[in-house]
Amino acid sequence: MQFKILLKIFNNYILSVSLLNVICFVMFATGCCSLSSHSKIASLMDEMSQLHIKCRELQQNYADLYTKVNTDCAVFDASIQDLQNKVSSLSKLHLMKENNDEFALSSSIYGRAYGDYLAKRYELAYSGFESFINKYPNDTQVPEARIHMDECLRILDKNES
Repeated sequence: MQFKILLKIFNNYILSVSLLNVICFVMFATGCCSLSSHSKIASLMDEMSQLHIKCRELQQNYADLYTKVNTDCAVFDASIQDLQNKVSSLSKLHLMKENNDEFALSSSIYGRAYGDYLAKRYELAYSGFESFINKYPNDTQVPEARIHMDECLRILDKNES
C-alpha cells in the first residue's frame, strides 16, 4: 500500500516535470523569452530535448517498477493467505488431537473403574468412578458412573451388615 502511494507521488512529479518542459518549449518557440543569441536558444532546446528523453526513461522505469510492485504485492498477499490457511488447519488438527487425547484418557479411567466393578472390586471401582467424575465432570458417561458408584456403595453397605 505504501509503495502504491509513493508511486502515485512519483508519477505526479514526472507529469509536472513534463508539463514544465512543454511550457518552457512553448515560451521559447513563441519568443516570449528574449535571448541574445541563437546559440543559447539552440543549447536550451538541446537541454530540453535531453530532459524530455530522461523524462521518458523515468516514466518507463516508473511503469516497470509499478508493474513489479503490483506483482510482488499479489504474490505477498497470496503467501499471507496460504500461511493463514495453514495456521487455521494446524489449529483445527491440534484441537481435534487434544479432544481425542482427552476422550481416550477419560475412557481409560472409566474403563478401569468399570473393569473393577465387573470384577467385584467395589472399593476400587468406587474410587475409580469418583476420580473419573472429578476429572471429567462434563463427560457423557458421568451419569452412568454415578449409578455404578451408588451400586458399589449399596453392595459395600450390604456386605458390611
